[in-house]
Amino acid sequence: MYQKNYNYLPLSNLKPEQLVIDQNMNFEEIFYQGKISSDGTAIARGVDVSYLSQIDQFQYQVNASWNDAQYKDLNGTWRNRVFDSELTVGISASYHFSESWKLNSNWSFIGGRPYTPYDPNNAKTGKENYLDDETNLQRLPDYHSLNLR
Repeated sequence: MYQKNYNYLPLSNLKPEQLVIDQNMNFEEIFYQGKISSDGTAIARGVDVSYLSQIDQFQYQVNASWNDAQYKDLNGTWRNRVFDSELTVGISASYHFSESWKLNSNWSFIGGRPYTPYDPNNAKTGKENYLDDETNLQRLPDYHSLNLR
């Protein structure tokens, strides 16, 4: 279980809804920041759980993490941090048939990351497409995968 409080984070007067240090986490183009202030605050909290067990040739591990990471923008609105996927679960299992034969499986679930929607109509006019008032307030769909080898 953890909680971290952050102070003096960089915010831009040109994009008051965005946290400057999160802006390029998606490897997007760097924009002119204008005047930077250190008025940003953020909080990250969560719980991590892990369990490992082995019964004869069968071994499995379960990991789960819940987190909540938010920052307060220059307008006073609390917004999700870029990598705040909220819930992550991983289950790995393996069975050893012999010294040279083994079956592995991995299942992962990752909650949807926050994103900022855009207005496709603005692309035609040359205006910026992102809806800044909704910065990081919507989420991508959850994701899961299963791998066998």
